[in-house]
Amino acid sequence: AYTVKKIGTRAFISKTFVTSVTLPAGITDIDSYSFYGCQALSSINIPTGVTSIGFMAFHSCSSLTEAEIPESVTSIGEQVFVNCTSLKRVILPDQLTSIPASMFQGCTALESVNLPSKLTTIGNSAFANTAIGGDLTLPSGITAIGNNAFQNCDHLYSVTLPAGITSLGTQVFYRCDSLQSIVFPKSMATIPQQTCAYCPQLKSVTWPENVENIGASAFNECGFEGEIDLPATLKTIGANAF
Repeated sequence: AYTVKKIGTRAFISKTFVTSVTLPAGITDIDSYSFYGCQALSSINIPTGVTSIGFMAFHSCSSLTEAEIPESVTSIGEQVFVNCTSLKRVILPDQLTSIPASMFQGCTALESVNLPSKLTTIGNSAFANTAIGGDLTLPSGITAIGNNAFQNCDHLYSVTLPAGITSLGTQVFYRCDSLQSIVFPKSMATIPQQTCAYCPQLKSVTWPENVENIGASAFNECGFEGEIDLPATLKTIGANAF
């Protein structure tokens, strides 16, 4: 008898007849593009023992509604769930330290993702164009958030960034139409360009105590009214910052 250890690259790519998959115990790897474009796939179990999920493994599985990634997974490729437009709920492993670039980009129904306490980085466009909403307080261990990470998250109301963040990309909260308030950590010296541009409801900003630079268009077309009380530490304000 043979034991299946791996789902190979492109194993089920664009197999539109696949509606449900139960993977056997013993699987350790789900390779890149394994289930790419399986548009009828609505459920899949990822068994304990899987350690690696490859690049674009479930990209464009537009009927998939939820996913649970087991604690055994230590490596996740980029763009794993891009354009899974029915995906509403994801459970990530507690040991996960990084959410790769574009992991959930275009998952327009995605409302619920647990952010593990050991998380340190959120990649470029990781949650762009999702339904992540409400009051977002990021885990305290996060030090880096990539470009466009929460772009077009129209259901976000407020954001609190962690105190230890050292790297914030551009356009992180670009065009978050419902965003009303954001709290920057005290230590942040630079607010990058277009961080919150085109957030028409944004009226409340808690500034970093030591901020020196506000990038170009950082808060362009936001909802500020009246006076804006800026910190005395500011040295440069970029073009069209407000």
